Amino acid sequence: MGSKGRRKSTQTTERESEKEKFGMKRSSEAADSRHTQSTGIPPPNKRALSDGDPPKVRHNHNITEKRYRSRLNDQFDTLLSALPASSVAAIEGSSGGKEQPGRKISKAEVLILAKEHIQALETSREDLEEQNRRLTADMEHLEIAWGRLVGRMMP
Repeated sequence: MGSKGRRKSTQTTERESEKEKFGMKRSSEAADSRHTQSTGIPPPNKRALSDGDPPKVRHNHNITEKRYRSRLNDQFDTLLSALPASSVAAIEGSSGGKEQPGRKISKAEVLILAKEHIQALETSREDLEEQNRRLTADMEHLEIAWGRLVGRMMP
């Protein structure tokens, strides 16, 4: 039995090296290989649940997935509530130019709105920084002018 196990292992290794040589690695194998090369740690064992799995395992997996989706949806709702009401209202009421009152905003639209809001905030911040620089320069000029004016008035 010992030699049989070694032979199978050797055959598997030879097959894998042939796949690598001819670029026939599956994308998951390539990703696993990159993960191992970059971190030096083999990736965790990822296995999709199949119909043959015990019902309890599948049930637990379904519960975990449901919690994940719920948390993700909650975070999208939190992000949506942090956006200005005016931009949200503009999206909620229309879809492709058609009025649809009460329409739910998609996750993609939430991300687009958030990106646009962040860009608007960045532009506003840059404008305020420029205004602050101009006002600081004006204040320095006024202080110099005031100093000259007061200096002339002093005997």
